[in-house]
Amino acid sequence: MYNSLTFKSFLTLLFSLTLFVSNGQDTETFKDWTVYEGESRLILFNLESKIIENSTKNPTLVIDVFKDNEGTIGLRLTGEDIYSFDEDKNFIKLEFIIDNSEVFEYTSRVLESESDDWDTEIKLTRMEDEPSLFDLFDLMKKGENIYVQTTGSGAPKVWRFELGGFLEGYDSIFEKWMEWDDKQKEDNPFKKKDNNPFRR
Repeated sequence: MYNSLTFKSFLTLLFSLTLFVSNGQDTETFKDWTVYEGESRLILFNLESKIIENSTKNPTLVIDVFKDNEGTIGLRLTGEDIYSFDEDKNFIKLEFIIDNSEVFEYTSRVLESESDDWDTEIKLTRMEDEPSLFDLFDLMKKGENIYVQTTGSGAPKVWRFELGGFLEGYDSIFEKWMEWDDKQKEDNPFKKKDNNPFRR
């Protein structure tokens, strides 16, 4: 079983590398975390989930920073069909604990994936009264492990991701986003002056 999971992770990574590198985009690895720079977004992710409870699948934890004027940031679990898509039952509770921190709880959804390798992914949908993602990221930069729990149909599923290299990967995304933003201002001085998502 370990070999098949490792092979699945390898195929997922290979798919991702093919998708991004073939489009002329850059990749950097920082211990457990990898940064991809694409034309429309920056992606920071960890492929190496450890199953803690009630799952046989190993998803990838992904942070997306979009190259847009709003500096949109997204967080998702992808790479495995943890839940099936059902138009009427797609809301999932997504919770995080960094080491032994408080619980960060968010609303999320099961979405149909655009990938040929898996059918669905879980995407965080943060409501106004839910914790700031930047508070979560600040703890991740200092922590050793992040625990992720999804609560939908059936028993809650729990995974652990190591945070080695997260700080360096986060800093890399920050720098790349600033470079992109500065370039937009050079091209068009009417661009919004302070749209940096990392200051929110």
